[in-house]
Amino acid sequence: MSDENSWCLAEVMALGALMLESNNAELWINMGCLSKQKAIQQHAFIRALQVNGFNALAWAHLGKLYLRECQRDLARQAFDHARSADPLLAISWAGMSVHDHCEGSKVLLEAFASCLYAVQLLPVAEFQLGLGKLAASTGQLQSSKVLAALEQAVQHSPQCPESHNLSGLVWESRRYFLHAILSYKRARYAMQHFGGQSKSLSYHDVSLNLARALCQAGKAKDAVNECENLEKAGMLGSEGLQMYAAALWQIGKDDLSLEMVNKAVTISKENIKASTIGLVCKLVYQISGQVSAMTKLLKTPRDILTDSNFSLTAFAIAILDCNGRFPMFLSENFNLFFLHERSPKLYSLLAAGKQLSESANIRSGVQNAELVLRKALHMHPQSTLIRNQLGFHLLSMRGKSSHIAVRCSCRDLDISPSVQGSTSTPAMLGAAAISCSNCGTRNFRITFSTCTNEGVDGVNVILQLQRWFHLEPWNDTAWYLLILNIFQKAREEKYPNHLCRVIKQLVSSVRWNLFFNKGGDNCPYKGFQLLLCISEIYLQSGDYSGSLKHAISASQLHVSDGMLFFAHLQLARCYASQQDLTSLHNEYKKCLQLRTDCEIGWITLGLLEARYFLQGQNNTAAINHELFLNKRDNAQNSWMALLEVVRGQGFIWHEDFQSAEEALVQACSMWPEEGCLHLIHGAICMELARQSSRSEFLYMAKRSLLKAQDIGHSALPMVSLLLAQAEASIDRKKAKWERNLRLEWSAWPADMKPAELLFQMHLLAVQSRGMSERENDRPECSKSSRSWLLLALHLNPSCSRYWEALKQVLKCM
Repeated sequence: MSDENSWCLAEVMALGALMLESNNAELWINMGCLSKQKAIQQHAFIRALQVNGFNALAWAHLGKLYLRECQRDLARQAFDHARSADPLLAISWAGMSVHDHCEGSKVLLEAFASCLYAVQLLPVAEFQLGLGKLAASTGQLQSSKVLAALEQAVQHSPQCPESHNLSGLVWESRRYFLHAILSYKRARYAMQHFGGQSKSLSYHDVSLNLARALCQAGKAKDAVNECENLEKAGMLGSEGLQMYAAALWQIGKDDLSLEMVNKAVTISKENIKASTIGLVCKLVYQISGQVSAMTKLLKTPRDILTDSNFSLTAFAIAILDCNGRFPMFLSENFNLFFLHERSPKLYSLLAAGKQLSESANIRSGVQNAELVLRKALHMHPQSTLIRNQLGFHLLSMRGKSSHIAVRCSCRDLDISPSVQGSTSTPAMLGAAAISCSNCGTRNFRITFSTCTNEGVDGVNVILQLQRWFHLEPWNDTAWYLLILNIFQKAREEKYPNHLCRVIKQLVSSVRWNLFFNKGGDNCPYKGFQLLLCISEIYLQSGDYSGSLKHAISASQLHVSDGMLFFAHLQLARCYASQQDLTSLHNEYKKCLQLRTDCEIGWITLGLLEARYFLQGQNNTAAINHELFLNKRDNAQNSWMALLEVVRGQGFIWHEDFQSAEEALVQACSMWPEEGCLHLIHGAICMELARQSSRSEFLYMAKRSLLKAQDIGHSALPMVSLLLAQAEASIDRKKAKWERNLRLEWSAWPADMKPAELLFQMHLLAVQSRGMSERENDRPECSKSSRSWLLLALHLNPSCSRYWEALKQVLKCM
């Protein structure tokens, strides 16, 4: 032991306290923390544990001591004892995080989880900075918890360069480059004026981070200046030269860019040489084109292809080759490409290449890409990337493929903050839920569905999107799909006030401005969609000025004519709601000029045309749409049938039921397998029979309603009720009338029975009086005829027929 005079005053005082009270564990812990001699520290902590073996703080400090001495097994045991004694002691969790970090990359995620829990227990700057470093190592920088911890660390220690640097890395991972640039500049300022350079962070590292953020933010000239300053100071290594080359290429200095990246290749170490050569190939591709890049790629050593990152770059360049060298290149290096963990990504690139190679025939390209992805899925059935890409390909093909796309997706969703982009499973499910083939209702309690395919459970999709948006509140795709799916739910439920309020809150002014100011290739399309959705919400809420404002904003975006068609269509609907027929006619003409290849657009325009006599007797929208369908390789009879339904709806609005019946006959002949068309035709024939008292209309109605009853995969409401009325009017057979009424009863959910059906059950109950006990299980026998009538009156008290029937019932009592 050292001489007593070499001890500091704090150690002497702690020793004096122990002489007075040697059985106090806290005093032994203080002695261990104050002493600078390792032997005394270990002795003090062990003596504290001898006094109290469940003292978590003593175990934690003993574990820290063993970690400094590189005795990891003893450190782990000490930390395990500390966590068992007190699970809420933050220092033991932080120590375990350091231990796992020292163990290597296999347990880095465990180290991150332990450090995160330590930060939650005790949010001090030291733990928060450690969490940031672990997040950078494990790819968890996008986590909202990491962002909150580092922002708090910046407030706790504004003089610490590491807190600002890690905050910059978090902002950069979220693509908020201006925030990242500001953080890096603050880190350099803190280095220059407060603490200087630390062991784990140097001025060179921060400057490289700043140059990279400037490059990504589009400020290439500033990035070049930073790299030049580093080069003058002799601190520009291989990674810095790569950054310098990328910045020079952005400002147009191609030759100097290639010179810098080649210099980086010569001085790069073996572990980063593959990434440097990959950058060379990328720059050659951007500067000289694909042929030169392919030639450069063929000259590279084959052993570099074993690097997974370089193989992606090489494969992406090779599949774009137009000189037929790709098949030979692929066959020669197949084993090097596809025998590592990145092979699903390579198959994804191969599918994209197949699609791009058929630019003249888009449909053929999509089919070839789908074939590649199907084969890849058999080899990698657990690959989320392959499943989601195949799902998006199926969604991009018009037709009834969305239910297949849903089956391709992974049902066991594991949404982590690292998931991003449109290839994530929630994004695919969100897109499938709002796709055309699933635009029908998914809630049978509200209305009925005629879709024969298994659709998407909209409620579960919304829950998954809410979870995704909660984990990644900065993610525009999550926010965008969440709004569209809630809008879909609102449309199904006839736009209830609470869902309209939710959508308006999601589209807050701050978030809206961030979305439109961020830019990006998909932003105009997404913004266009959102503007139309918000316009529709305001229109359904009765706020015509708000609806008109958002529709005008949508019409001013730089999108294709086929999309602008829908902006002017929405404007036409807004003017129609305000009865501004002049403006409605102008927007109608703009729609005819812009045209669209989307069928539903022509259908909606045809409804406006028929409702407001926009073209008199000429159904221009329907004619244009019919010409459009005839130009397609496989004109869809279903859309042609819907055109006739639009014509029939126009005739019904103007009370020309004879012409409406002729239009529905055409629709049924074009799409005979759709039961709803036969239902509409039967209802029109019933109305014609009522107006003209001609029996042939009753027979026509009966034939159509029988077809609707037989075709439907599920019972359609109103079919059996109308059929019961038609058969009762034709041959007055009581048995058929009763059978159809009971079928109609089973077609409706329990809480959605209409008043007319309840009234018919009242009539059926009157006819069923005196039944045997064996027949009392029929639905009409569950209540008295008077009870059925009172229920009908409760739902529709304005019907005079029900009141007259009630008077007759009361007289007979």
